[in-house]
Parts: sequence; structure tokens; C-alpha cells
Amino acid sequence: MDMKKLINTPILDRPREKLVQKGIAALSSHELLMVILGRGMKGRDVAAQASDILKLIETEKESITLEKLELINKDSII
Repeated sequence: MDMKKLINTPILDRPREKLVQKGIAALSSHELLMVILGRGMKGRDVAAQASDILKLIETEKESITLEKLELINKDSII
């Protein structure tokens, strides 16, 4: 999913609605993580947060820590 705002995404293409209509297998990892996170935070939308988490998982794999994930909530670390 690209980084456009969800409000500008057709309703049936939004992750939650896609999950309900098509099931979990229809979601990308990014979309699934957006559903799990639920919403963004002030100054950072949920799509950006999900992207940062996925990048961290890809680059850190075995050495990922809760502290590194918490940094994403404070500021983008990627």
C-alpha cells in the first residue's frame, strides 16, 4: 500500500474494510500491521508507523528489542 492518506483511499481498499470483506489472506504484511496498530499518532499516520516497524523487523531480525520498537512511537528511527 502506498503512503497516501487512508481518507483518500476508496473505502473497500482500506485495510480494515478489506479484512472484513476478503479475509486476512487478502492483506499484505503492511496492511495487516496497520489493522493491528489501529491508528497513528500525532504527526505520524498509521501507514508510516507500519512501514517503520516492518523496516526494523527486516533489518534487525534477530536483535530486535522492545526498546527499538518503542523508539518508533517517539520518532522515526529509520
